[in-house]
Amino acid sequence: MRTFRLLPAFAAVLLFLFHAGIAQGQSTGAGPISGRVVPAVVLSPAAEALSVNTTSDVSATVFSVGRDRVVVRVSGSSQSAVARVSVRLLMRTNTRYRLSASLVSPQTSPSIAGSIRSVNPTGPAVVPSAKHGLVDLKSATVLSANPLTLVDGPRISTGAPSSPRNALDVEVMLDIAQGPAAAWSTDVLFTIEAVI
Repeated sequence: MRTFRLLPAFAAVLLFLFHAGIAQGQSTGAGPISGRVVPAVVLSPAAEALSVNTTSDVSATVFSVGRDRVVVRVSGSSQSAVARVSVRLLMRTNTRYRLSASLVSPQTSPSIAGSIRSVNPTGPAVVPSAKHGLVDLKSATVLSANPLTLVDGPRISTGAPSSPRNALDVEVMLDIAQGPAAAWSTDVLFTIEAVI
Protein backbone atom coordinates (compact mmCIF):
# COMPACT_ATOMS: atom_id res chain seq x y z
CA MET A 1 0.00 0.00 0.00
CA ARG A 2 2.81 2.46 0.78
CA THR A 3 4.20 1.88 -2.69
CA PHE A 4 1.07 3.35 -4.24
CA ARG A 5 1.33 6.46 -2.09
CA LEU A 6 4.95 7.05 -3.11
CA LEU A 7 4.25 6.77 -6.87
CA PRO A 8 2.34 10.08 -7.15
CA ALA A 9 5.07 11.87 -5.18
CA PHE A 10 7.79 10.30 -7.38
CA ALA A 11 5.88 11.27 -10.53
CA ALA A 12 5.52 14.84 -9.26
CA VAL A 13 9.29 15.09 -8.69
CA LEU A 14 10.01 13.75 -12.20
CA LEU A 15 7.55 16.18 -13.74
CA PHE A 16 9.16 19.08 -11.85
CA LEU A 17 12.66 18.08 -13.04
CA PHE A 18 11.43 17.66 -16.62
CA HIS A 19 9.93 21.18 -16.68
CA ALA A 20 13.02 22.65 -15.04
CA GLY A 21 15.18 21.02 -17.73
CA ILE A 22 13.04 22.44 -20.52
CA ALA A 23 13.13 25.91 -18.99
CA GLN A 24 16.90 25.77 -18.64
CA GLY A 25 17.29 24.50 -22.21
CA GLN A 26 15.15 27.33 -23.51
CA SER A 27 17.14 29.95 -21.68
CA THR A 28 20.51 28.66 -22.90
CA GLY A 29 19.36 27.67 -26.40
CA ALA A 30 18.17 31.14 -27.37
CA GLY A 31 21.68 32.49 -27.97
CA PRO A 32 23.17 33.12 -31.43
CA ILE A 33 24.50 30.21 -33.43
CA SER A 34 27.96 30.71 -34.83
CA GLY A 35 30.06 28.61 -37.14
CA ARG A 36 32.10 28.57 -40.31
CA VAL A 37 31.16 27.19 -43.70
CA VAL A 38 33.88 24.92 -45.04
CA PRO A 39 34.83 26.06 -48.57
CA ALA A 40 33.85 23.50 -51.20
CA VAL A 41 34.87 23.59 -54.86
CA VAL A 42 34.07 20.91 -57.44
CA LEU A 43 35.24 20.69 -61.06
CA SER A 44 34.03 18.03 -63.48
CA PRO A 45 33.74 17.46 -67.24
CA ALA A 46 30.34 18.24 -68.78
CA ALA A 47 28.35 15.42 -70.38
CA GLU A 48 29.70 16.24 -73.85
CA ALA A 49 32.97 17.72 -72.70
CA LEU A 50 35.15 17.62 -75.84
CA SER A 51 34.89 18.77 -79.43
CA VAL A 52 37.91 18.79 -81.76
CA ASN A 53 37.76 21.13 -84.77
CA THR A 54 40.56 20.04 -87.06
CA THR A 55 41.38 18.33 -90.33
CA SER A 56 44.47 16.73 -88.82
CA ASP A 57 44.86 13.74 -86.52
CA VAL A 58 44.82 15.68 -83.26
CA SER A 59 42.79 13.81 -80.63
CA ALA A 60 41.75 14.57 -77.07
CA THR A 61 40.44 12.68 -74.03
CA VAL A 62 39.21 14.03 -70.70
CA PHE A 63 39.16 12.63 -67.16
CA SER A 64 38.72 13.85 -63.58
CA VAL A 65 41.44 13.77 -60.93
CA GLY A 66 39.76 14.11 -57.56
CA ARG A 67 37.07 16.74 -56.98
CA ASP A 68 39.03 19.80 -58.03
CA ARG A 69 41.01 18.85 -61.16
CA VAL A 70 40.27 17.79 -64.73
CA VAL A 71 42.89 16.66 -67.25
CA VAL A 72 42.55 16.95 -71.03
CA ARG A 73 45.11 14.76 -72.80
CA VAL A 74 45.86 16.11 -76.29
CA SER A 75 48.00 14.24 -78.81
CA GLY A 76 48.92 14.23 -82.49
CA SER A 77 51.30 12.75 -85.00
CA SER A 78 54.30 14.51 -86.52
CA GLN A 79 53.51 17.85 -88.16
CA SER A 80 49.83 17.67 -87.15
CA ALA A 81 47.92 20.70 -88.42
CA VAL A 82 46.59 23.60 -86.37
CA ALA A 83 43.63 22.47 -84.26
CA ARG A 84 41.04 23.88 -81.89
CA VAL A 85 39.69 21.83 -78.99
CA SER A 86 36.58 22.91 -77.10
CA VAL A 87 36.46 21.75 -73.46
CA ARG A 88 33.27 22.10 -71.41
CA LEU A 89 33.67 22.02 -67.62
CA LEU A 90 31.14 22.23 -64.79
CA MET A 91 32.13 24.35 -61.78
CA ARG A 92 30.34 24.23 -58.40
CA THR A 93 31.46 26.28 -55.40
CA ASN A 94 30.11 27.64 -52.12
CA THR A 95 32.82 30.32 -51.96
CA ARG A 96 34.87 32.62 -54.17
CA TYR A 97 37.04 30.56 -56.54
CA ARG A 98 39.70 30.58 -59.24
CA LEU A 99 39.88 28.27 -62.29
CA SER A 100 43.33 27.90 -63.84
CA ALA A 101 45.00 25.88 -66.60
CA SER A 102 48.57 24.69 -67.05
CA LEU A 103 50.55 22.30 -69.24
CA VAL A 104 51.99 19.24 -67.55
CA SER A 105 54.77 18.71 -70.12
CA PRO A 106 55.08 21.90 -72.21
CA GLN A 107 58.53 21.08 -73.58
CA THR A 108 57.20 18.14 -75.65
CA SER A 109 54.09 19.75 -77.11
CA PRO A 110 53.21 22.41 -79.64
CA SER A 111 52.15 25.82 -78.41
CA ILE A 112 48.66 25.67 -76.80
CA ALA A 113 46.70 28.82 -76.00
CA GLY A 114 43.64 28.93 -73.76
CA SER A 115 40.66 31.30 -73.59
CA ILE A 116 37.05 31.32 -72.35
CA ARG A 117 34.37 31.12 -75.03
CA SER A 118 31.25 31.05 -72.84
CA VAL A 119 30.00 30.76 -69.26
CA ASN A 120 26.39 29.68 -68.63
CA PRO A 121 24.38 28.64 -65.54
CA THR A 122 22.92 25.13 -65.66
CA GLY A 123 19.78 25.95 -63.69
CA PRO A 124 17.95 27.94 -61.02
CA ALA A 125 20.20 26.77 -58.16
CA VAL A 126 23.03 29.02 -59.41
CA VAL A 127 23.56 32.19 -57.36
CA PRO A 128 22.26 35.15 -59.47
CA SER A 129 25.56 37.07 -59.19
CA ALA A 130 27.69 34.05 -60.19
CA LYS A 131 27.87 34.89 -63.90
CA HIS A 132 27.89 38.68 -63.67
CA GLY A 133 30.50 38.87 -60.91
CA LEU A 134 33.21 36.81 -62.59
CA VAL A 135 36.29 37.84 -64.54
CA ASP A 136 37.17 35.53 -67.43
CA LEU A 137 40.03 35.37 -69.94
CA LYS A 138 38.63 36.30 -73.37
CA SER A 139 41.87 36.59 -75.33
CA ALA A 140 43.87 33.47 -76.19
CA THR A 141 46.94 33.22 -73.96
CA VAL A 142 49.71 30.63 -74.33
CA LEU A 143 49.68 28.01 -71.56
CA SER A 144 52.81 26.94 -69.70
CA ALA A 145 53.76 24.93 -66.63
CA ASN A 146 52.71 27.93 -64.51
CA PRO A 147 48.95 28.06 -63.84
CA LEU A 148 47.08 30.67 -65.91
CA THR A 149 43.88 32.05 -64.37
CA LEU A 150 40.96 31.51 -66.76
CA VAL A 151 38.05 32.45 -64.50
CA ASP A 152 37.89 34.21 -61.13
CA GLY A 153 34.50 34.69 -59.54
CA PRO A 154 32.11 34.69 -56.58
CA ARG A 155 30.17 31.78 -55.12
CA ILE A 156 28.33 29.74 -57.76
CA SER A 157 26.07 27.18 -56.11
CA THR A 158 23.18 26.90 -53.71
CA GLY A 159 22.10 23.54 -52.30
CA ALA A 160 24.08 20.31 -52.36
CA PRO A 161 27.25 20.06 -54.49
CA SER A 162 25.79 17.09 -56.37
CA SER A 163 22.75 18.99 -57.68
CA PRO A 164 22.65 18.92 -61.50
CA ARG A 165 21.30 22.48 -61.75
CA ASN A 166 23.70 24.48 -59.58
CA ALA A 167 26.82 24.71 -61.77
CA LEU A 168 28.38 27.09 -64.24
CA ASP A 169 29.06 25.45 -67.59
CA VAL A 170 32.35 26.92 -68.83
CA GLU A 171 33.58 26.40 -72.40
CA VAL A 172 37.36 26.68 -72.72
CA MET A 173 38.95 26.94 -76.15
CA LEU A 174 42.38 25.38 -76.64
CA ASP A 175 44.11 26.62 -79.80
CA ILE A 176 46.90 24.23 -80.77
CA ALA A 177 49.70 25.31 -83.10
CA GLN A 178 51.22 23.01 -85.72
CA GLY A 179 52.77 19.96 -84.10
CA PRO A 180 56.52 19.28 -83.82
CA ALA A 181 58.43 16.96 -86.14
CA ALA A 182 57.71 13.93 -83.95
CA ALA A 183 54.50 12.50 -82.49
CA TRP A 184 53.50 14.39 -79.35
CA SER A 185 51.18 14.19 -76.36
CA THR A 186 50.57 16.55 -73.47
CA ASP A 187 48.15 17.04 -70.59
CA VAL A 188 46.29 20.28 -69.96
CA LEU A 189 45.51 20.43 -66.26
CA PHE A 190 42.47 22.45 -65.13
CA THR A 191 42.32 23.21 -61.41
CA ILE A 192 39.66 24.96 -59.33
CA GLU A 193 40.55 26.36 -55.91
CA ALA A 194 38.83 28.30 -53.18
CA VAL A 195 39.92 31.91 -52.76
CA ILE A 196 39.56 32.90 -49.11
